[in-house]
Amino acid sequence: AQFARGEQRESDDALRELMEQHADDSAFQIAEACAYRREADLSFQWLERAYKQHAAELCQVKWDLLLRNLHGDPRWVPFLRKMGLND
Repeated sequence: AQFARGEQRESDDALRELMEQHADDSAFQIAEACAYRREADLSFQWLERAYKQHAAELCQVKWDLLLRNLHGDPRWVPFLRKMGLND
């Protein structure tokens, strides 16, 4: 929400706190936040982490609106294939 309001510093601080405190249990949510902020490299790193953690939320990756900024990225389709969601 802070990012959408143009509050970059507050958004950066909130994301950093989320990464520091919830890296082991919220990798998918961190990937969503990074994707929304158009930080594709960081988002894909967190998606990979969520994949390794077997995050349950990955079942919605193909339809997640917060990840739509990744759809044009060349890594998107291979990630979907990896998840078995490429059809």
